[in-house]
Amino acid sequence: MISRFAFQFGYGLDCRFVMDCHGLPIEYEFEKKRGKLAWSYSEIEELGIAKYNEECEKISIEHMDEWKNGLSRMGRWLDFSNTCSTSQPKYMENVWKIFKELWDNKLIYKDVKLLPFSIGCASPLSDIEAKNHLNVDSLEITISIELISDKEKFKGTFLMTSCMNPCWKLLANVALCVNPEKDYVKIITGKEYILSRSYYEKHFKEEKIVDTFKGHELVGLTYVPAFEYYSNNEGSFRIIPSSDPVTETGTGIIHLAPGLSLQDYNICNELRFVESSELPCPIDETGKCLLKGSEFEGKYVDHLSNQLVKNLTLRSMLLKKEKRTSYQNSCWISGRTLIYKAVEGWFLDMKSINTKYLENCKNVKWFPENIANRFSNNQYEFWLISKSRYWGTPLPIWMSEDGEEIIVVESIEELEKLTGKSGLENIHREFIDHLTIPSPTREHVILKRVPYVFDGWFESGCFHLLIFNLKKG
Repeated sequence: MISRFAFQFGYGLDCRFVMDCHGLPIEYEFEKKRGKLAWSYSEIEELGIAKYNEECEKISIEHMDEWKNGLSRMGRWLDFSNTCSTSQPKYMENVWKIFKELWDNKLIYKDVKLLPFSIGCASPLSDIEAKNHLNVDSLEITISIELISDKEKFKGTFLMTSCMNPCWKLLANVALCVNPEKDYVKIITGKEYILSRSYYEKHFKEEKIVDTFKGHELVGLTYVPAFEYYSNNEGSFRIIPSSDPVTETGTGIIHLAPGLSLQDYNICNELRFVESSELPCPIDETGKCLLKGSEFEGKYVDHLSNQLVKNLTLRSMLLKKEKRTSYQNSCWISGRTLIYKAVEGWFLDMKSINTKYLENCKNVKWFPENIANRFSNNQYEFWLISKSRYWGTPLPIWMSEDGEEIIVVESIEELEKLTGKSGLENIHREFIDHLTIPSPTREHVILKRVPYVFDGWFESGCFHLLIFNLKKG
């Protein structure tokens, strides 16, 4: 409607039909057709990236025809004679050019961050993609953890510890946290237990308080973990302080798994307790447990909690279990609940451009006006623009094995020149993954392409510059 209105007033408009053909929705559709969802990376590579992408391309073409027919029947005013899609080499090359400009302006960096992860699509999602929610029933448990201390008042005592839902995250536990300023008590109920005074007052009326102290007396003490899968991590299994509201919940002694929970990560990161590159995460991209040799190996997250409760019960560590319904993030494509997982990738530094971005938003005339709030409230600090996937525009980054040398390619012509490979007509992964670039500064060193494709949303956002470049000639 707005474009037609502008056209009537003499504005020149390019109304060509542009189709988003890359990304997770197409890959997910392929997997549905094959009758198996959440393919692992190894399963896709066993099938072959070329075959996988060929099937994805067929699906995108089918949907393109459906869109054309549907839009024509609705009377949409579009130029179907000059159709463009994100899977065309010219478009993909345009994405490379834009990325190269961002790289040259030092707005791209490599990092490991804890991100929402779809085990239904075997891929991380951006925060803006993780806005869907589901009501999910999961287990919340309270367990007995033995405290280790030479202090007389703490000898032989146990920590009444809360494991918030879903409780299977206890498998990646590396620390406990307490509020250093809050009151904690020691009571005797079979054993000597430590818990917060507030929890005691809600749930214990007959048990007598043996001792009262502040949480800071527990800080720095160690404990015997329920599971020692990450015992090699330096400093693990220690009580750390936090004033986070989470310490007001449950028993006031909260288990932390920073490799699986953003809240836990933030608490640990504030104290520099963990490094992003060392976040313990025993779950693979499809939601399967990776703890080799354990009874949990090979089990999916949907079944881990029951197995974990059974284990704790047999070891007399389970004090209480309770099924709770909670509001959890879900995948907008597969509909499954999301987990948080440490992800390595390439990020766009949004923090550096937010000020100019917000200033420019003020100069836009928004229809309707309330949409402006959606854009003016942008507080994102980064954008993961890489995905460990297959059907998409490959990141044009070639890097040496030691990470010391990086070359970012901006065109097919430049890639042919650097690799010595001529006649490149397609730059999807199966056509360029094997291409290497000799180091310009070191003998016998080669640079290989990093195994990522662009986030589909990033590709979509490059369309306006493609049109601009075409008009510029």
